[in-house]
Amino acid sequence: MTQIDNTDFIKELNEKQVQVFQKFKDTVEAQSQTTFTAQMSEENKKFYLNQNEIIRILLARDFDPKKSLEMWKNWVQWREQNKPETIKEQDIVEELKAGKAFLTGGYDIQKNPILVAVFRRHIPGAIPRETTEKFFIHYLEDALKKARQTGSGRVTIFADMVGYSNKNFSTKDSDLIKKLLSILQDNYPESLGKLIVFKPTWLFKFVYAIVKPFLSKRTKEKIVLLKKEEEILKYISKEELLAEYGGTSTFQYAYPPGSKPLNVLEGKVEIVNEKPENGEEAEVDQNILE
Repeated sequence: MTQIDNTDFIKELNEKQVQVFQKFKDTVEAQSQTTFTAQMSEENKKFYLNQNEIIRILLARDFDPKKSLEMWKNWVQWREQNKPETIKEQDIVEELKAGKAFLTGGYDIQKNPILVAVFRRHIPGAIPRETTEKFFIHYLEDALKKARQTGSGRVTIFADMVGYSNKNFSTKDSDLIKKLLSILQDNYPESLGKLIVFKPTWLFKFVYAIVKPFLSKRTKEKIVLLKKEEEILKYISKEELLAEYGGTSTFQYAYPPGSKPLNVLEGKVEIVNEKPENGEEAEVDQNILE
């Protein structure tokens, strides 16, 4: 788990928050004596006591020591049980073939790595839910390694909603979305820089209404809805933005060796013409996020 960490979240805190952090860090170190087990690696123990990771938790729980300590204990337990750092590409090859999400190698203006999610490539039920969860975790882990190197400590998710329609959503997906949000908010606190929703369709409003009650206030504040390519440049420079969204980056997603652009349909992987269907765009109103 050893990795470069140039993040310094303590610079974001005011004087009162720094005082709370200093006391809470002592509390966590004391708690670690009973939380840590002999089976835990020394690298993991060091990570769990990392200053930046502790501040993430405090930020997520509004500097409430009691709630923060509970979150810290649950976070440690989750990582030890799920071993997110051990997920390999061979564990998520079905998702990689679908090409639903990928890191572009670029960064937004805050130096956050950019993770693009193409919603029209999701076909409900075609890939086991456990694989999708691992896929999501794998990319969060990878993105955050890069974020720690740049010092931003956060990742920006660019949600491409072009062509997102009924065929890309089922009622069963509601539980999946809630689970992914839970993973993000509970086990990767303060890891989201921005969630840029590009060209939301009417279906986005429907899905958002379902997940809204499960979003923290801090997460809601990081969501922006954009309808035009030029609006993206407020958050991502033209050089870092993919050409298909009006930028000049030449990055192209590398599908697994031997495959071509794929989509998943009725449980089978089939080669498709990667042209998005026109979905009816919603009236972009930031007020729906509140």
